[in-house]
Amino acid sequence: MNLAEIQQELRNQKLYGWLFFDHHLRDPLAYRVLGLTPPGIPTRRWYYLIPAEGEPRGLEHRIERGMTAGLPGRRIPYSSWAEQVEGLRQITSGLRSVAMQYSPNCAIPYVSMVDAGTVELVRSLGIDVVSSAELIQYFEARWSPEALESHLEAGRRVDRVRAEAFAMVRERTLNGSPLQEVEMKEFVRGGFADVANGGLTILAEQSVPLDQFDATQLAGEIKNAEEDVADASTDEARRVASEKLDQLKELKAGLAA
Repeated sequence: MNLAEIQQELRNQKLYGWLFFDHHLRDPLAYRVLGLTPPGIPTRRWYYLIPAEGEPRGLEHRIERGMTAGLPGRRIPYSSWAEQVEGLRQITSGLRSVAMQYSPNCAIPYVSMVDAGTVELVRSLGIDVVSSAELIQYFEARWSPEALESHLEAGRRVDRVRAEAFAMVRERTLNGSPLQEVEMKEFVRGGFADVANGGLTILAEQSVPLDQFDATQLAGEIKNAEEDVADASTDEARRVASEKLDQLKELKAGLAA
């Protein structure tokens, strides 16, 4: 967890704090944002508050101390319901509002992890609960420079397949040569995936027209694919090999049509 970055973003969004809560691993977002691996399944509720300014603080049940171990700040222990409410009042003291994994009207179910009763409990302390959706967007859904470049490269390769497909249609039209739908389908699919022993390469660099396939070579590819299916040592390897075999058999049928 990058505490300084979280607190800076809280200030940027003009939020007083971010209140995390979990029970029975209901909120995976909390664990990912906090970088927290619990020692077990929490059968008692825990709370952890990161204020926009100052030190974080938390609330843990006495029989499950250490659920948020490794995170900075003090922890208040509780056992009874009254102690839980008082402890929650203490860790949120001085705050007008907190962000939680809550979405009004459950408009964004991906964010809506905190149950309505807990939201009501926090609000009963005089604290407004607002959605953490924008915070989740910032810390969970931003692309890294590498991810952005991967997305752009995927777009470039998709566009290259599109251009090659239309060039093929234009060439056949000008030449008066027939073009079957299955041929175009295989041409485009060939530009998107190339299955090899090393795995599945998505968005291949080029597509090959159907009329360039050699029947003898294709028969050999089918035989190799059948052997790959038989020799597959894992379910994933068998799935990939079977997918390749199905494509080759479909291609053979297209050639024979």
